[in-house]
Amino acid sequence: MDKKYIVYWTKLLVGLAFLIISVLLFLHVPEIVATGASNYMQLVFFTLLTNPYPTFFLVISVYLLASSYLDLKKF
Repeated sequence: MDKKYIVYWTKLLVGLAFLIISVLLFLHVPEIVATGASNYMQLVFFTLLTNPYPTFFLVISVYLLASSYLDLKKF
């Protein structure tokens, strides 16, 4: 395989892994688990402001997925 394909697949797989980690971290926030889905969007926004870990993984995954998409358009 060519080096550019290896870089593309690495970015894609790591981006997807970080996205899965971010979703799992969001689902394990105690406030979201305790209240259910009634105020889910407000709690997600609150989590984005107060808990840095899901936000960090979400930002990194969006960057990696966007970067891999742009690499794919170059091929």
